[in-house]
Amino acid sequence: MARRKLTITLDVASIDNAIKTLQSEKEWRKRKIAELIKALAEMGAEETGYGGMVSVEETDGGCRIVARDEQIAFIEFGAGDTAMVLSNVDGIDIYPGSWSSSNLGKGLYAAKGYWYYKGEKMTEVQPQRGMLRAEETIIAKVREVAERVFADG
Repeated sequence: MARRKLTITLDVASIDNAIKTLQSEKEWRKRKIAELIKALAEMGAEETGYGGMVSVEETDGGCRIVARDEQIAFIEFGAGDTAMVLSNVDGIDIYPGSWSSSNLGKGLYAAKGYWYYKGEKMTEVQPQRGMLRAEETIIAKVREVAERVFADG
């Protein structure tokens, strides 16, 4: 990322030229920042390993990685993973995925280490943590990607 240098003299033409140059530089930086954000989001989406269940959506402030699937919470956080107790409520161990105690079939806690999703028993589905891997990869590679994006001036 090369630093740019602007030299001006104190006359009207030079100042007008400097203003145009700075406006052009500002637009270039805005484009490069948007390109960097999109490149990082796409890299993160790929890193999740969720394939067609994940997409990158542009927002007003940048991009977001979105995972869509009926069972994505069970894939990301696990289902009935008995190795990790989140908390104990009224003497009942709560495991990943147990946010709902309703009878709608989503995250219903049935017994230690078991879940029922749409009537199907799920046991010890280990958390895949694809979104966590995506975040860690983005953080680790932000400088590398930024250097590549900003290199072509």
